[in-house]
Amino acid sequence: VLLCRHLVMLTKAGVPVHTALDDILPALPDALRRNISNILQQVTSGQSLSSSFANSAMQFDPLFPLLLSAGEKTGKISQALEFLYETLSWKREFTEKLQRALSYPILQMMLAATAVTVLMTVAVPQIINLLDTIGEQLPMASIILLWVMKGLGAAVVIVALLSVLAALFLPFIKKLHHDIAEHADRLFLSLPIIGPLFTKVELAQITHVFSAMLGSGVQMMDALLLLPTLTHNRAMAVSLENVAQQVSGGQGLSQVLTKQLLIPAYVIRILKIGEDSGKMSESLRHISRVYQEESQQALDQLLKISSLFITLAVGLILILMVSGVMVPLYRGISHMVAT
Repeated sequence: VLLCRHLVMLTKAGVPVHTALDDILPALPDALRRNISNILQQVTSGQSLSSSFANSAMQFDPLFPLLLSAGEKTGKISQALEFLYETLSWKREFTEKLQRALSYPILQMMLAATAVTVLMTVAVPQIINLLDTIGEQLPMASIILLWVMKGLGAAVVIVALLSVLAALFLPFIKKLHHDIAEHADRLFLSLPIIGPLFTKVELAQITHVFSAMLGSGVQMMDALLLLPTLTHNRAMAVSLENVAQQVSGGQGLSQVLTKQLLIPAYVIRILKIGEDSGKMSESLRHISRVYQEESQQALDQLLKISSLFITLAVGLILILMVSGVMVPLYRGISHMVAT
């Protein structure tokens, strides 16, 4: 983002790209400075800026070569850099918000899991031993309750282990089997709350880059063919490939998007206006801002629901433990005092 900001300011002032790269080298961190220095050498030797970024040893965002190539083809490199800066700035800002927002629910879950584990492994066994000592037996309902809670604890551990294994091995399986990747990603998109959030974030990025390419002078079909490379979700990539194929067959963009991506009616109306007026780039930028706002709202909703669910779950567990163990203990102590 820092690199893009400097390049936008310099190229807008009329500074050539290779001179701009040379000027900003001292302001960059060491690792980035070395890679930009290598890119500068390739540019001065005759290679294009987009291919130099694509072949760099540092893993730059895929948008770099994509938008820079569009700017080079149309001679609007400064505008392409500005679109790139806006997109990367939004992605970084949203990622930081997501990390900050998720830190509290994750901390809640960790504390809740620790508290329940301590109660089940330390406190509850000692209370049961104390009840045996004073000759008080647990009611059958309490015994069943404790077994159910142990089973839930084991289920949570199993789910956590399966989640870790899926996170480790699923990416490799998806690379080897495209059909599995498509079905898994489509299932992910259909998940409640999380699926719509991810869809809106992806569509915000896709529509913004689509607008940037059209605004940089790239032909619509060329831009549509590049859109599937913007997402790591195979199901969405397949839908975008179908969009490009059907538009090349003569169908309207708004009509195809309605079928392939299940876009809401108001978004289709905005696209239709852009098609009819010849201002598709402006319409797409407006749609991108709409999806950015909606993704933020969906994230806030997810955090509220998760916090409420964790609080209710912990409260329910504590109530069940008190009713299943502490009440018999109180009865036993009361019986001893009475005798």
